Amino acid sequence: MKKIILGLFLILGAMSFAAARGLDINKVNKAGYQLSKQDDFSAIIDKMTDTEGTSIAIFFEIVENNAAKELFNGAKKSAPEVLKLVNTSETKRAYIAKYKGTDGPYFSYAFISKKLKFKDTFTTVIYTTDKDLNGSELDKVANSFFNQVESFLR
Repeated sequence: MKKIILGLFLILGAMSFAAARGLDINKVNKAGYQLSKQDDFSAIIDKMTDTEGTSIAIFFEIVENNAAKELFNGAKKSAPEVLKLVNTSETKRAYIAKYKGTDGPYFSYAFISKKLKFKDTFTTVIYTTDKDLNGSELDKVANSFFNQVESFLR
């Protein structure tokens, strides 16, 4: 599982992070997440258990056109070699990439928000689990993460 957690990759690779405005740290901590990095324009929070790992990057004040698509493409490019891309999909709310671990029986999912309730704010969620999710299950999980992220924002 430690390799999996190392595999919570995408978000962080190519971008430099430094204290996010509008993030309610008390709500983040209450939900079991730990703040691992923050700056004026982004925050990264993590939550690990014996069977699952979640890493969430929240980006503030991104005004570029196609920002979500660019985040998605960056996430796919920065995936570790131990993950094999199984497929990608798109919903009304998210870009989704599904990976299968080549070094164990696990899956990693990258969920990139197209739009949150907060203007110019995007999030990338890396979720690693032993569950093989498909179709509406993926959509449900992505929406659950995005709703949770929105609840952390002020």
